[in-house]
Amino acid sequence: MLTVLLLLPLLLIVQSVENGVELKSASLSRPDMPEHFPYQLLGEGFAVIQIELQNNSKSDWEFFVDRLEVYSKKGKQLKRALPTDITPKILKYYTGITDYSGHPEARTVREEIYRENTIGVRTPQPMVSLKTVEGIRSVLEEHQVKDIRLEPGEAVEAFYYVKSKDSGNKLSGGWVSLDGKKVEF
Repeated sequence: MLTVLLLLPLLLIVQSVENGVELKSASLSRPDMPEHFPYQLLGEGFAVIQIELQNNSKSDWEFFVDRLEVYSKKGKQLKRALPTDITPKILKYYTGITDYSGHPEARTVREEIYRENTIGVRTPQPMVSLKTVEGIRSVLEEHQVKDIRLEPGEAVEAFYYVKSKDSGNKLSGGWVSLDGKKVEF
């Protein structure tokens, strides 16, 4: 009798996810990302999955990131990456930059050949300022999916970072699973 009572709330939660919450996902490539987002993470073994949740039910719904799972098209579960995992891997793209205001300026062929510095953006020191590190991490944290309570009619859109050599269209065919609900990207 006790086990039946304990299973009842679990079944209600699953039903509310299936009936009242809409889940959408997409694997992003560089052009899909917001301006000033550190897109270099795509070249360093990470992928960005855009998650969209909308509560269409008549009651509040709590979302917990730990309940979200991402799978490749081959059915392998992809491991979640946090901003603290990503930031150290992409710092090499920001050496000599004293302030983070988005991705670094592209260098011209002449600047690469003659090792010239880009005017006003880079300094000759091969180091990254603390302000740049904090800026990169804060942008990643600002966009990442978080635990949230959605009121009826409310929607949220955020990024879920995973460790993957593939990204964008190369990752398509995979899926996101939330409480048994499976949505392809």
